[in-house]
Amino acid sequence: MAEKDSPSFEKINYLLRPKKQIERKIFIEILQELQENIPNFSNYRYIGMGSIYYYDYILFHKYLKISKYTSFDDKPIPKRFEFNKPYDFIDFQNEISTDFLENFKFDSNIIIWLDYDYFLSDDILNDFALISRKCRKNDIVIFTIKITCPRKIGLRKEVMRPFTKYLSQKYQPINKFIAEDKFPYLYQDICLNYIYKECALGNLEFKKLFAFKYANNATMLTVAGIMSDTNEVIDNLTHHCCSKNEEIITIGVPNLTYKEKIHLDSRIEYIKKNIDQVEQSKIQEEIPQENEKEFVRNALGLQFELSIEDIKQYVKYYKYYPQYYEGII
Repeated sequence: MAEKDSPSFEKINYLLRPKKQIERKIFIEILQELQENIPNFSNYRYIGMGSIYYYDYILFHKYLKISKYTSFDDKPIPKRFEFNKPYDFIDFQNEISTDFLENFKFDSNIIIWLDYDYFLSDDILNDFALISRKCRKNDIVIFTIKITCPRKIGLRKEVMRPFTKYLSQKYQPINKFIAEDKFPYLYQDICLNYIYKECALGNLEFKKLFAFKYANNATMLTVAGIMSDTNEVIDNLTHHCCSKNEEIITIGVPNLTYKEKIHLDSRIEYIKKNIDQVEQSKIQEEIPQENEKEFVRNALGLQFELSIEDIKQYVKYYKYYPQYYEGII
């Protein structure tokens, strides 16, 4: 794997990313449903890139029935990774992802989250190939990649050029699909087609569970699936965020203060019932964009301004929205 820029955990506190936290909590709900439908789920091992924060591990240990955990990272600070492990039963491996996947024995079922903090690359595709060939039936695979869309059309074509051979015919020619809102779908299509190609060498298929897009700093895409030879498991899932088709769900909640969150929560049922009507009224009354937030504030009886999209996003994810506190010791 090629050398990367300084690690993202040195730039961003992983504990303070509300959209990422929402993604984690939704994923846990889906895993909780899966563990009721997959035999011997308690024997699964979770494998991830825990960074120095290990937040996934804390949540998974709290809410899932699994007890085997492995983390890997290639940064040359192994003592820091070891020191920050929240539990002594977490196994840490100081390896690049490709070496880890080549060396790891896939001798029991796994949940693996390849949580990259950089753009799609040949290194990532090599990891996908290893996963596709080595996973067992009912292994759960999640990957996250950076998909920030360049402003210039020429740069968009340039970053896509190495991977266009994996695009489905419906996204050809790529010039017609280079718009910013299509960018996540291009990346998803490339990644899934590559995984499908590699899986074709074996007996299992990657059955998509969900896909999320969010931007706390950079824009990220997360796709999850289960390795299987049937649709039995995914057909039994009822979670509202599960999607076997091309859908990519956007997590676009606004950044809120604690006081703002409490205020919205105190009126959440009223907001749920009335936000669609407020949106219709805004269209009918031809409210200018610059006046939308004040219009919404008055229409919903709020104490501060938010856009319709901000309100709709919060209504959708308020149960998962994290709260942060500072303690002075």
